Amino acid sequence: METDFLNCRCGHTPFKYLGLPVGANPRKLATWEPMLNAIRGKLSAWENKHVTLGGRIVLINAVLNAIPVFYLSYLKMPVKVWKEVVKIQRTFLWGGLSKRHRICWVKWDDICKPKKEARLGIRDPRLVNFSFWRSGDGNFYLRTWRDICNLDKDTNWFSEAVEKKVGDGTLTKFWTDMWIDNQTLP
Repeated sequence: METDFLNCRCGHTPFKYLGLPVGANPRKLATWEPMLNAIRGKLSAWENKHVTLGGRIVLINAVLNAIPVFYLSYLKMPVKVWKEVVKIQRTFLWGGLSKRHRICWVKWDDICKPKKEARLGIRDPRLVNFSFWRSGDGNFYLRTWRDICNLDKDTNWFSEAVEKKVGDGTLTKFWTDMWIDNQTLP
């Protein structure tokens, strides 16, 4: 049942926001099906194309590994989803778009090793997901955000810098009101 509150609709979870399932259980395969279908859909768009092994490696890294990044930055990927993504990528790598079963000549772990180790350099989605969720100073995204904002770990810069009385929200203009140091948001 949806209700109106201050001209805002209140609904139920899960719902989609920017294509991501907010409030859905990330451990269920059904939550990840839209992403898996997007990967499969990209493969079907390449149907009847003759792509070399090198071309398939490039397509896996540039396209098939790029599709899940948005999901991976928001949700922790369960093992069964990782196995399904790897299965799709492995099948495409060794067999292209053919429906015949092909032999995998090299272990997937070796394929995912860097090119400088004389491997193929295909990114492992499990490691990409881990890099988003790793906490502490080792996290690239956390370090970058701290560097951009010149933050120390102990400061609460947002609550110290922003104060706005919203009231009922009718007079608030999010992008044009002054928020931080009498400036609008960028």
